[in-house]
Amino acid sequence: MVQEKDGKSTTDQSAEPKVIKKARRGITNEVRGAARIKFSQRDANPQNGLFLAHIEDIKVTEATIGEDSVGLPSFTGMTIPKIQITFASNHKNISERRYITQQLMPAESNVDTIPGGKDEWKVNSILQMMKHYMDVFILKGREMTEEEENALTLPFEDFDENGEYISIPTEEVIAGWKTLFTNFVAIMRNDRVDNGIPVYKKSANEFITIWLKLLCCIKQKGAWKAINSGRNAGDLAVPGFVGEGIIEIYKANALPTLRVDVSKESIILQEIAKTPTMPNVGSTPGMPGVPITQSAPGMVMPESPIDFGAPADGLPF
Repeated sequence: MVQEKDGKSTTDQSAEPKVIKKARRGITNEVRGAARIKFSQRDANPQNGLFLAHIEDIKVTEATIGEDSVGLPSFTGMTIPKIQITFASNHKNISERRYITQQLMPAESNVDTIPGGKDEWKVNSILQMMKHYMDVFILKGREMTEEEENALTLPFEDFDENGEYISIPTEEVIAGWKTLFTNFVAIMRNDRVDNGIPVYKKSANEFITIWLKLLCCIKQKGAWKAINSGRNAGDLAVPGFVGEGIIEIYKANALPTLRVDVSKESIILQEIAKTPTMPNVGSTPGMPGVPITQSAPGMVMPESPIDFGAPADGLPF
């Protein structure tokens, strides 16, 4: 408390010190009494098969790669960064909202993932996914600035001017992806602006409605495959590749350009071609370079994930 004395401001030393409340475990507003509800086919728009939703949150999280994880051998035993994007339906009652989470994971650095390598798509698919979100919410047809490009470029160089592979320490690769992911999330959340509103919101408490493409199955090399498998085979997922688009800002009285291509995309479970069972994926599921989705945080991922492999003819189908 400040008091005036002899025309000068002084601090009242008798003022009670500020009490810092320590966080303790208990029943609070943040505790959920039931699991979040998954998106289902019944939530789709009957005219176009898309879902009305919004982005609830985007953040960088971490995961430790177990020895039984598939597809990321050089990261075994290490903690890697992930971008976690949470989508939610637009139900006014929060307890009725549907949720689904997409996770973008880093790709390894090796002779096959550099430009021109057979697995270059593993890096490109992640970069293209992030660019898609920027196109929709930020760029809207304009070119990226030099500052944006610098912030969103991997800081390590694993190939020389002749296109030959240069070995980079794994720790440097992980740190590079963490820098890229952190910068992307900061841009999307507008963290670099005082009291900035995330680009995916109209205001602090009002979201931007989007059309969201969720799929159950994709056709790959002429055969239907579920994006999820095992006990989650009928669940919807955010597609692992941008293709013709995954999200689009909703405009009243206007048809979306985003669409579900029924010749190779399905929101319902199709007759699935039998594939050999793959081992459990451990603590961090998913193929490198292929974004993975979960219907709710903490949900167990499929026991037999699809091996998407390199996109055939430039497409992941």
